[in-house]
Amino acid sequence: MTIAYSRHARDKMEERGITEQVVQQILDSPDGVAVGETAVIYNAMVNGVELRVVVARATDPVLVITVFPVDR
Repeated sequence: MTIAYSRHARDKMEERGITEQVVQQILDSPDGVAVGETAVIYNAMVNGVELRVVVARATDPVLVITVFPVDR
């Protein structure tokens, strides 16, 4: 799967120390997926932290909009 990243996603990944490999892992093996009208949200636990990856729907390549940890 080819993945493209928005500038916002890249900035947030750098700020939060989230690598492309982690994003790929979440997209390949999510714990859960929520499908909305314009985006798909992938959830997964990585190293004890719940992360969400927001991807634009129906884009080729896959466009990551943002990546963030879930605060509980």
